[in-house]
Amino acid sequence: MRTKRIAGFTLIEVLVALLIFGLVAATVLKSTSSSVQRHESLEERSLAAWIAANAITELRLQSRLSPGRRGEDLTFAGRQWKVVREVIATPNPWVKEIRITVQRVEEGLEPRQVAVVTGYGGTH
Repeated sequence: MRTKRIAGFTLIEVLVALLIFGLVAATVLKSTSSSVQRHESLEERSLAAWIAANAITELRLQSRLSPGRRGEDLTFAGRQWKVVREVIATPNPWVKEIRITVQRVEEGLEPRQVAVVTGYGGTH
């Protein structure tokens, strides 16, 4: 009497295929997660640079730059930020150094520095 051979996969073949699929899926997931984190970091740094550029422009438009430090909280792009504007005297009395520090403020966490931009402005 002949035994019929049933076509199909053995349990070992199925387990090996699942193992390979699991490894590939984990690699793709890790790669995607890393890409999303890099995108979020780049977006945050771009927004902080934009805020700093706006702050420097606002200070440069003033007719008189007085040395000192001033901080303010603001909402930009739906996020909370702390901006510290610092005007520093230079050896040249007509030129002032402007340093803008932008920090990301998240509830329950200490403010995290995202950007520092330095520029120069003069007395009109």
